[in-house]
Amino acid sequence: MHVTVFGANGQTGHEIVKQLLQRGHTMTAAVRRPSTVQPLDGVTVCKIDLSDQPSVLATVQGSDAVISALGSGALRSARKKTSLYSDSARAIRAAMRQLDVKKLIVLSSSGVDEEENAPFFYNCIIRRFLMNTYIDMARMETILSESDDLEWTSVRLSYLVECGSKPYKVYDTSIDSSTFRIGFKDAANFVANEVKERKCMRKMATIAYP
Repeated sequence: MHVTVFGANGQTGHEIVKQLLQRGHTMTAAVRRPSTVQPLDGVTVCKIDLSDQPSVLATVQGSDAVISALGSGALRSARKKTSLYSDSARAIRAAMRQLDVKKLIVLSSSGVDEEENAPFFYNCIIRRFLMNTYIDMARMETILSESDDLEWTSVRLSYLVECGSKPYKVYDTSIDSSTFRIGFKDAANFVANEVKERKCMRKMATIAYP
């Protein structure tokens, strides 16, 4: 299977690329700065401009599935108003429809919906700090929910941490009881499996350690 990964140079995106390669897939790594992507066999690096629809179309051409691991970068950037998630969802969806590509996975956040059981520090400080990002992620998920012609999945990541792989749980909606954490490797593992298995098709699936 050939997969296009938007945002392949981020920490999660890079890990997704590695795990897809381990499963025998080939890839197009779509990034704004190709020099930031480590050359790997089986991966074609493509410079992408999301405001230029023909370049998005060319990037998706020949794909069996598309993954958007796009993000706003550092925490300070994530605080600002953004339309990255909703704009990219529209651009990618338009290209997929034109090329009749069906499988789409996007990275979102469990912070899109307020969780009463989340730690006080998160709900009262972190979530408010990142509210602009969460608002646009919600716009992105609305675009997906209106796309019945696509086999989409929104992967709502909890707090990302650097750690070894360990068992995690997939929640269809809210998190009832968890650490509100997920490792980069386990997040990528779920995405790489979902490309083929499609267990959470047309769902906003939250993953976290129990």
